[in-house]
Amino acid sequence: MILIRKRIPVLGAMSARADLDYTVTMNTPPPLLGCGECYWLDFQLIGSNNNNVILQNFNFGSGGAADSTTDFYQGGATGDAGSSVTLNGNGYFLTEFSEEFTPGDSLSFHVDVSSINTGSSGFPDMFSFAILDSNGYELPTPGPYEDFFDITFDSTTNPTVATYGSDSYNLGAPTVSGPVSTTPEPAVIWQLGGMGLLLAGLGAARKVHTL
Repeated sequence: MILIRKRIPVLGAMSARADLDYTVTMNTPPPLLGCGECYWLDFQLIGSNNNNVILQNFNFGSGGAADSTTDFYQGGATGDAGSSVTLNGNGYFLTEFSEEFTPGDSLSFHVDVSSINTGSSGFPDMFSFAILDSNGYELPTPGPYEDFFDITFDSTTNPTVATYGSDSYNLGAPTVSGPVSTTPEPAVIWQLGGMGLLLAGLGAARKVHTL
């Protein structure tokens, strides 16, 4: 399932207090169960519009997070899943945080976006969540970064949200509680295609850091 929010055309740089909160929940059935600490949560904030995201209230169901000493940080990433994680994009094109975890029967976390800067270049920032295997590769999904959940900061009040599942791992798309989602309007579908060149250039951003 893909959730896509209604998009509002952006004519110039805009920044506004958004106070958008999302709770992301997904099941983690076999083959993840019983794997041990051989998978990683991976969160990325990509773009040059200086946005910030806070992640908190991590719940691993019957699983749990690994020792935070193995965490991976890039750009303006701080914190850990035991408390909260901040992705500070100010001055960084790529901000990334990864933490090893033991999969349980479910996974959930809270995403807080207090303000959004859409920028003026026509290329909005994107936040994404993926799961990596022990080699640092994403579990495959149809997402633009093989992610399970992403937010495109294309509107200060109504950003595009999408979720994806992984057929290869029998993982359904996460459920997201937050602002009501809708299908995209024809007038703004061109924006989805207009991001193609940017996504093509950034597609390898997550692959592969050494874990």
